[in-house]
Amino acid sequence: MIRTAEPVSYNLVDTSLKEIVYAKVISALRNDENETYTLNIKEWVEIPYTENVPDGNGNMSLQQFVKIQEVRNIQRVMSFENADALTNALDQMFQINETGAAKRKKYTLLGHLIINNQENVRNVSWELI
Repeated sequence: MIRTAEPVSYNLVDTSLKEIVYAKVISALRNDENETYTLNIKEWVEIPYTENVPDGNGNMSLQQFVKIQEVRNIQRVMSFENADALTNALDQMFQINETGAAKRKKYTLLGHLIINNQENVRNVSWELI
């Protein structure tokens, strides 16, 4: 999973609303006929709020909660050629020790991070969490 390094506007109607935006690849589908990968990506924010709740002793106490609000779901399509180039770049930038499916998952995570930073998604840097 990745997130923005700073709060950003997440609401298209009220751009003054800002939070850290989280993102993760939900699925990666390979299409051998078209030689493409399609990534399904979910983005959301975690909005903190407080509320008075009963404490069990007949009193009310102020407690903090987090509301998770989905921002968007997007698809990213990448050719096999572009995916191979990204894999080669990741091998140069990171030491990836995983094997098998875990290695492919790690490539997807790191690739998502690198692409978001290269494309300046939401006009901020992104980081691993």
